[in-house]
Amino acid sequence: MPSYSHPRPKRSAARSLIEAAMSGGNEPLAADMMRMAVVAGIGEATWFTAKKEAGIGSRLDGMPGQSGQHWVWTRAARHGHREFEMAGTGPRSRRRRGAGKGGAVRP
Repeated sequence: MPSYSHPRPKRSAARSLIEAAMSGGNEPLAADMMRMAVVAGIGEATWFTAKKEAGIGSRLDGMPGQSGQHWVWTRAARHGHREFEMAGTGPRSRRRRGAGKGGAVRP
């Protein structure tokens, strides 16, 4: 992978668009955000990389099994930052439990 000494212009543009759309606590529809990327000529991989760098997540909004469900982009649902993961509990915890090398227990 090449090393860049300057920011990538498409990714910077994508991040600026995402930040503008998310300003003021807005939670735009994911479909609208994808349309915005297409109109701006930004590729899907670049768009999602910029989304990740901006700390944006997605969540399903609406009642399960009902029409009208839709995905929204939100700052509150950033993957990997849920309370149970940060606390080191739950099935997707990154913290190791039990004895480490030499029998020492890790925190």
